Amino acid sequence: MEFRGPKALNDTLRWKIYAYALLASVASFAAWKLYSWRHPSPVIRSLAVLPLESLPNDPAQEYFADGMTDELISDLGQISALRVISRTSVMGYKHARKPLPQIARELNVDAVVEVQCCAPEMRCASRRN
Repeated sequence: MEFRGPKALNDTLRWKIYAYALLASVASFAAWKLYSWRHPSPVIRSLAVLPLESLPNDPAQEYFADGMTDELISDLGQISALRVISRTSVMGYKHARKPLPQIARELNVDAVVEVQCCAPEMRCASRRN
């Protein structure tokens, strides 16, 4: 039996680690593909954009937020494959504190978009049901 030295052992160990890592990556990818094939993403055919909520509660910012809501609804309404609920229908939810899934059921839509804006930095955060 021939002694190959520590470098040869390190090279062999390194290749084994690479092989196991590659095998784990391939197995993870296969599991993800199998899961995503069995559980496809939900298709959104209808959408409601809740009135934008201005966080500082400044009346001037409320006016700005309402204008942004109108623009967002109008722009999304240009997508022919998407049914967007009208501004009149969603304005009743302006200060409503209902869960998004309940609002979606009441408006009969697949998704609800809720946006909160902070005017000084104009950062917006949104979430979907």
